[in-house]
Amino acid sequence: PVTPGVCMLQILKELTQQATNTNLFIKECSNVKFMALINPEVNAVLVISIDINKVEENFKIKASASFDETVALKVNALLTQQL
Repeated sequence: PVTPGVCMLQILKELTQQATNTNLFIKECSNVKFMALINPEVNAVLVISIDINKVEENFKIKASASFDETVALKVNALLTQQL
């Protein structure tokens, strides 16, 4: 088993929604780097880091996911409010 990249992006989006109390969708992703496979049976705990900056009605995030000492994902994304 491997956690698909699209699922990791969805997790980051949902955590950003919780932090901002806003319904969001991913408008743009850049610098997406999948650097290690995440096996949920082996790596049950992930460390998620998200820097959120509000720009008008959008949120720019710089996020990463890691387990143990391994960085598995880095991404910059622009999220916008769902209407």
